[in-house]
Amino acid sequence: MTRHPLASQTDMLLMRLSLARAAGNDAAGRTLVTSLLDGRALDPAQLGALSAAAPARIDLTQAAAIAKRRVAAGVAAPRDQLDLAWTAWNAGDAKGAAAGLDEHLATAPTDLPALRLMADVQARLGGERAARPWLDRALAQTPADSKARVEILEKLGRRSEAVVLVETLRSEMPRDRSLAALHARLLIAQGQPGRARTVLAQ
Repeated sequence: MTRHPLASQTDMLLMRLSLARAAGNDAAGRTLVTSLLDGRALDPAQLGALSAAAPARIDLTQAAAIAKRRVAAGVAAPRDQLDLAWTAWNAGDAKGAAAGLDEHLATAPTDLPALRLMADVQARLGGERAARPWLDRALAQTPADSKARVEILEKLGRRSEAVVLVETLRSEMPRDRSLAALHARLLIAQGQPGRARTVLAQ
């Protein structure tokens, strides 16, 4: 099919991409996505088809490129701005991440992962004081009995509350090593390395 004279036409590439997705051939899919993102014009329907048929394990730069094209075309999915924010954050671009998060949170103000990322972004840009309002908002959206709540309480400096909650969670899930590590870290922060060693030895 690659030798067909129409093989490089957009609709043919999209059909081949769909076939690669159906076959679970992510490597072929990524190659086809590269061809489709070569600067050619893609109408909204074609962008939709590209998004739907993109490989399950897509390259992160390709995912960001698709999201940017959808945003530019006015057909962005709800999480496109969040994906772009993560891409910027992972590239060390805190200002770019903040811009993407502003857009996303304008339409999804209670999105917990976005609020937590915004807190990290603001901490990078303006320090703990800038992060605090975002941590407070994230805390309001966090389930009462959750590891995420412990982590946010810790970032807010409410370590005593965090220790009480992590101890409750550990009584319910005693074999969860990630909770044990979190508990030990909190104890060390409170100046109790001996208790932390006991926790890790259990």
